[in-house]
Amino acid sequence: MLTAVHFTPSLPTGRWARRGLAVLAGLLSCAAMPPWGGWPLAFLGVGLWTLLLADRTWRQRFWVGVLVGQGWYLPSTLWMVKFSPVGWPVGVAIWFPLVFGVLSACCPPRHAALALPGAIVLGEWFRWHAPFGGVPLSMLAYSQARGPLLPVARVGGTLAVSGAVAVVGAAVAALAGRPAAEQGCSPARTAATGSRQSWPAADAASWSPRAAVRQ
Repeated sequence: MLTAVHFTPSLPTGRWARRGLAVLAGLLSCAAMPPWGGWPLAFLGVGLWTLLLADRTWRQRFWVGVLVGQGWYLPSTLWMVKFSPVGWPVGVAIWFPLVFGVLSACCPPRHAALALPGAIVLGEWFRWHAPFGGVPLSMLAYSQARGPLLPVARVGGTLAVSGAVAVVGAAVAALAGRPAAEQGCSPARTAATGSRQSWPAADAASWSPRAAVRQ
């Protein structure tokens, strides 16, 4: 279960490398949208986004979200320039990535896989209503026009599909990350393990040929 796992991804630590990965995460989600329609890429995009939030400060998580939003929305909504050359830079190039940045910053760094799906759903609901009455473009649910999660819309509508895609993406992060339990143990577990390991040594130290004869 995701609730019991803390992810320690093996990702580059360089600032520019991580910025490039954040943009890549957005581009993967963008490529899942129509007209490209590579729906499995949405899972990879959200999964990479999740991993990039692990063990980061709130400021670093904010910029991860901004860069993910730019990689996601700039290419997928570029057609809007023809209809709204002023509204597109304000509403898409600035507003949408800013929303993603705030949501990313609010995700707990040690539980990003749990928080990010809900944050994505909250962000898409918010974009339905602001600015200018809402701009529901390039939503994560649109990636499932030919994907396997489209029937979820019968249960909970578009936001439910977006949430389902985000949950699968978090599961992808769970598969790609390494649980911290594999790298170390809690103090209680370490003490218990140490005590079990000390028993054979204590028995060996107390054994002697004379004791064996008496037995």
